[in-house]
Amino acid sequence: MDEVVAAAYEAAAGVRPWRDACDAVCAAMDLWCVQILGMLRRSGAITFALEGGPRAPEAALQHLTRYHEIDPRRSLLPHLRVGHWVHDHEHFDDDFVAQSPYFQEYLIPLGGRHASTTLLFADEERLVLLSLFKGVGSPPLDDDGVMRVEPIRVHLERAVRIHLRRQASRPMSVAGHTLLEVMPQGVIIVDAARRITYRDPAAAELIASGSTLVDRRGHLDGVHLRGSQALASAIESLGLASPRRPEAAVDRGAIVLPGAPPDDRTDRALLRIDGAAGAADVLVFAIAVRPNDTMRSFGDEACAVLVVHPLDAPTRLDPLIVSLAFGLSPAEARVATAIAEGASPEEVARSRRVSLTTVRTQLRGVFEKMGVRRQSEMVRMLLELPRLRPATAGQSARMQ
Repeated sequence: MDEVVAAAYEAAAGVRPWRDACDAVCAAMDLWCVQILGMLRRSGAITFALEGGPRAPEAALQHLTRYHEIDPRRSLLPHLRVGHWVHDHEHFDDDFVAQSPYFQEYLIPLGGRHASTTLLFADEERLVLLSLFKGVGSPPLDDDGVMRVEPIRVHLERAVRIHLRRQASRPMSVAGHTLLEVMPQGVIIVDAARRITYRDPAAAELIASGSTLVDRRGHLDGVHLRGSQALASAIESLGLASPRRPEAAVDRGAIVLPGAPPDDRTDRALLRIDGAAGAADVLVFAIAVRPNDTMRSFGDEACAVLVVHPLDAPTRLDPLIVSLAFGLSPAEARVATAIAEGASPEEVARSRRVSLTTVRTQLRGVFEKMGVRRQSEMVRMLLELPRLRPATAGQSARMQ
């Protein structure tokens, strides 16, 4: 308890990361994730996001860019009051969970199950929510758990008020940037003109090396002309300057994945950037992020989140990279990568605590999205992903 309290007040004072405080709460309460979200009442825009716990680092990115719109917990927001807990298991029974894409495709495959939420702060303009997530196989927060967490909640409420006062005197930070800081992959955010608005430490190191991607007066470029053209084409294809997705631009080096269905609009693109002499190439996955689609977590202007995967990285398949490359849900990506690494469907079902029928259903979804008919074809495509070469000019950068 002392460690939790100390970490919370030190985080509020700005002398310690909020992640430390959230991690301490997770350890004290045996939680999968602790999340503190600041929101504006009228617009629902996220003003800050603080979290910790053992959940997968990419979970926040996938939630903000894909799954928050179908998160059923949004319907519970009107019931929240300061100090009063709302438990999702009291509103969503097992039948609902079994049919919910949010739970089946996103939350459960990543290891989460139950959430309990309360307000830490509320005034006419702002809300601050505290959510405690329990992992798969753990029971929901019960009355005894609420009593145990109450002293922690009181101190977090006071710490958040300090945080809000400090935040009022500082430039507004971008909530999405905080959530991306824990991702092991290199992450870069650019606007429609490829101006760099964020780079995490891994991406900053890559850019500073000048081996593949470079910073040219604040703009992201490739070290070679071909890479710069590929980046420009991919970002243009996302249509960031337009409120609607435009016709996909003519490509100069983006990859077209086998099995991708034809379409003239896109919100994602995949490209390979050639490295300088002696340097490894990189795969870049570009995701369009629009303010109204992401609760303004990344600011008021549309931008592209670029996830960078150096091709000299360890060869172990990354579920996030597989998900981005083929448009798979987190559940499908984890099934596909496990099987590509040698697990049988039965072993996947046991390790994920789901039925064999569920795994087979997810495999069928993988086959359909990847455009394959056999498990061996799926494995071959996954293992060949790092070796995909840039397409010729005139092919599309789109992904589905």
